[in-house]
Amino acid sequence: MQDSKFLQRHTVYLWILLIASLLSLLPNLGGYQLRAEEPLRLMVSFEMLKRGEFFQPTFLGEPYYNKPPFFNWLIIAASYIVGWSELTPRVVSIVSLTLTALFTILLSYKLIKSINVALLSGLILITSGDVLFWYGYLGEIDITFTLFVSIMFYLLIIGHIFNKPMYVILSGIATSLAFLLKGIPAYAFWGSTVLGLFFFKRSLFLLKHYLVALVISLLIPILWILNTANPMAYINTLIDQAFSRVNKGQASALDHLLHSVEYFALNIKQLFPHSILFIISSILYRSVLSLNSPMKLLILLFLLNYAPYVISIDSQGRYILPLFPVIGIIMGYYFNEIFKYKTKLLKLFLAAVSITILLRLIYGLFVLPLTEEHKVNTKAIALSISRFIKDKDIVACDCKYGKGRSVCVYLAITRSKLLTTSKISPDWTVLLKCSSSISNLSIYNVKLNGKFISLYKR
Repeated sequence: MQDSKFLQRHTVYLWILLIASLLSLLPNLGGYQLRAEEPLRLMVSFEMLKRGEFFQPTFLGEPYYNKPPFFNWLIIAASYIVGWSELTPRVVSIVSLTLTALFTILLSYKLIKSINVALLSGLILITSGDVLFWYGYLGEIDITFTLFVSIMFYLLIIGHIFNKPMYVILSGIATSLAFLLKGIPAYAFWGSTVLGLFFFKRSLFLLKHYLVALVISLLIPILWILNTANPMAYINTLIDQAFSRVNKGQASALDHLLHSVEYFALNIKQLFPHSILFIISSILYRSVLSLNSPMKLLILLFLLNYAPYVISIDSQGRYILPLFPVIGIIMGYYFNEIFKYKTKLLKLFLAAVSITILLRLIYGLFVLPLTEEHKVNTKAIALSISRFIKDKDIVACDCKYGKGRSVCVYLAITRSKLLTTSKISPDWTVLLKCSSSISNLSIYNVKLNGKFISLYKR
């Protein structure tokens, strides 16, 4: 397939935007407090390294079963480069996003043979609202999980389409690592993709290689989970995590219909501004588009992987982040086809992406520091509390959630010492406790989001 000459002249600009979009994530990356689940991810990783126990995660000394440990291993690796701070988990996400964009570009080019479609695909992935303004830099599991699912997609699709058995087998390793990030959803993506590939090509030529891949994808997690403190507790928790979000039949048909509409609207917001441009151009220029075989395959794979989240009324938007690379390729192909005939739309696309990147840069340079000034500074609170603590003190923390948890995490990494709950360390000499009221026995109190974090000394 040949690119339009007009679009070819903009290849350099696409490269510049691609690099600029990644750089726009960097300003003040380590300059604002831990948020969402970042304190949990950082603390689990810190404890893992300090305890020298890399198979069974713990949080405040107690076994943590909600997620496997691979993301924590990556955070530990990052700590050797940037130390322990807000930056540590975020470095993992930034690197994961960069590699995800690379695999998106590679898969797009392998299928479409167009450098501009490939660059458009990667650019759409990075500059989608949910990625650029949230998950692309936040120290959460989601974008790293997206990386390994995208590697799995790449290996399965290229292996199946071009009859490369080793690629299919290697997909088992990618799937096992995805499982070690987020559990059972990794197998859902693998299974739906394999089903779509067999249906599309209608050939069992690589069946034995898929079976080998499946065995590998199960073997690595089994070897890990057998080395945990309580394998059955871990298995039951991961199963519950995966299926507790699936509706058990209480919802009516109307509930499902409303969820489908709301979820689709949420997805449009997640993929803004590209989703709006895609919808408008689909209405105005639908006669321009001609789908080739790779696009038909990708659309099929997207629908098969997307369907479970539309059906389950408890699905959240971040669950479909692993499909963003596929969406990026589909949109990239579609836009490229239209750009050949509608050069004004190309200019509109480039302008929209440029403005989005500029807004992200402004957000990082000015908005984030401004919002930090108006937030309760949990890091400063941790430093204040540390003045009451001697080096020989046994410190316990019973704040497992919210801002109190962040204070405990900051206190642990500031002192470079483990914190546990009072249950784990009943002989504590210093205790941090979160409650709705102040006790006369506490020596220090601070209000955080309607609750008090109090300091007690023996």
